[in-house]
Amino acid sequence: MSKTIARALSKSKLPIHSISKLNATMDSSMKRVDLSSFAPRKLHTEILPASLCEKFGAIVYDATDTHIIIVLAKDNEHSKQLLAHHFASQQALGKQLEFALESSFCFYWILKAVGFVEHFYLLDEVDSRLQYVLEQAIALHASDVHIEHKIHYANIRLRIDGILREIGRIELEDFSKLSSKIKLDSRLDITEMRLPQDGRMQKELAHTDYDFRISCMPLLYGESIVLRILHKHSACISLDTLGLSHNAKATLQNAIDKKSGLILVVGPTGSGKSTTLYALIEELQTLEKKIITIEDPIEYQIQAATQIQLNEDLGFSFYQALKSTLRQDPDIILVGEIRDKQTLELALNASLTGHLVLASLHSPDCISSLERLFEMGAARSVLATSLLCILAQRLVGRLCDTCKHKTPQGYIARGCDACNGSGIKGRLVIAQALHINDSLRALFWDDDNSTQTDWRLRLRKALVASNLPTLKDDALQKLAYIDYREIALLE
Repeated sequence: MSKTIARALSKSKLPIHSISKLNATMDSSMKRVDLSSFAPRKLHTEILPASLCEKFGAIVYDATDTHIIIVLAKDNEHSKQLLAHHFASQQALGKQLEFALESSFCFYWILKAVGFVEHFYLLDEVDSRLQYVLEQAIALHASDVHIEHKIHYANIRLRIDGILREIGRIELEDFSKLSSKIKLDSRLDITEMRLPQDGRMQKELAHTDYDFRISCMPLLYGESIVLRILHKHSACISLDTLGLSHNAKATLQNAIDKKSGLILVVGPTGSGKSTTLYALIEELQTLEKKIITIEDPIEYQIQAATQIQLNEDLGFSFYQALKSTLRQDPDIILVGEIRDKQTLELALNASLTGHLVLASLHSPDCISSLERLFEMGAARSVLATSLLCILAQRLVGRLCDTCKHKTPQGYIARGCDACNGSGIKGRLVIAQALHINDSLRALFWDDDNSTQTDWRLRLRKALVASNLPTLKDDALQKLAYIDYREIALLE
């Protein structure tokens, strides 16, 4: 019997008998198993290595005192016979081999996960293991890596196309080593596990430099560590590549042609606001103008811009940076995020004194953004003079072209090999654009005796009456590419 198989079965508390026969359940009416909540551990890969999982189209789902449960991608009698022969040849005797069919279209992702866990444990050094985790995350186009301590194991999840996918589970002692390595590389306190910590580290992977923003958070059973992947290399981003509707693109193009004013890009966290702002800067790049960006963190390098990295720990905030930036003789200023009244007032003043200001704001749509600006203390007269446009946006999953199909309600995708069972292949931007035209400016200047609340209600009614296209309207224009259930959730 192979030592690896014997050790794996021993760890799973499976008694190994010297004389018996391996029984295999070959029932044609096999039960179905949902693998969407399953992720392999070291034990699973030791019982059936990744190469054999791929060969047989099968994975080890569970091992008990009396059974080994195998999940198949499809009902294949030949694979069952080969697996029965394989386990019999390994002398895993006296155990009943049970088969089940995968029902959640996640099988090809689980195959990747088995290979991931197996390779992770082929590496002896923690440095190599961390390098491997990060390389795999980048290869799979993940934006974040989540490593979380559970009761009996730690799981590793990757955020791909906005969705978290679990790619494997590791032993707690290995999590501890990985956690310490990440903290050391990020210059954090490796002994501190009771308080949150934030840090950064840099890595060269596949001859490319990457920054990683690190967040460590104490949990009931240990820690959660999240690594945000930041691409230091220049990316080809432009208004043409964003996928905006003609109306939204024209609104932005018209705004950046102005010499001064404020352009706002709004949306929740992870909606692609920074990418849109970078695309605008790419359009504005010229050696004849000084472009200064104020960011936390700097996600893309722009050759023609002067990029400022904030440091909140030292008191170098958006407000402090913007205040100093105005003494640097800029033509165009990008403010990564307007977070408070002080920063808003400086941004508005800058837009009034001959600067073109681009900024982001956390707000769900254009109308709510205007209300948020008023809540933060913006004067109507200042907005009437300075505000050029607002673009509200979201990122939604793009349906996999291989497995998507139309239903009476709309389009859906069940998942396949091409999309690793997720049904999603990439993301699309949906947007709502509000151009501040003369009629809106007239409303801002309206100086009657009504209360501020009454005036804002009148503004909202005027915007609704203008038939301003909503985010849902834009999504419906891309109906063939978006899950109808996601469109239904939009307002």
